[in-house]
Amino acid sequence: MKERKINIETKRLLNYKLFDEFQNICRVYALDMVPPIIVISKNKNKLGSWDESRRIITISEELIFSQPWYVTIEVLKHEMAHLICSELYKEKKSGHGTRFQEACEHLQINPSFRKRHCELESLDRRVNENNENPI
Repeated sequence: MKERKINIETKRLLNYKLFDEFQNICRVYALDMVPPIIVISKNKNKLGSWDESRRIITISEELIFSQPWYVTIEVLKHEMAHLICSELYKEKKSGHGTRFQEACEHLQINPSFRKRHCELESLDRRVNENNENPI
C-alpha cells in the first residue's frame, strides 16, 4: 500500500478542524476543559490515544482519510472521555471501566466506539448495520 503524503497546510487545517470540534463538543456537553494538544499521527494500528502525562490526543491520519468524518469525531470523543476521566474524575489509568463508560454516556458516544479496540474497516459499516444514529 502506497503511503499517503499530505502537505503541511492540509495537516494544519485538519489540526485546526479537530481543535474546533473539541471546543464544539465541550460547548455542547457543557464541559469546562483546557484543550489538549491534538496531533495527527501516521499510526495505522491505533485510531486514537490520550497521553495524560503530556496532555496529547492523537488521531490517526488513516482514520481521517478512510472513514466518514463522524467516525473521526466519535474517536475524538472516545479520547475526550479518557481526558474527562483523568482530569475531571481524577482517575489514574481508568481504562474502559465504569467511570470511562459514564464519560462516554455524558458525551453520548455511540456504543460501537466505547470499546478499547475497533477495526477500522468495520466502524462505519457496523454503525449503519445496527441502524444506530452515528452522531
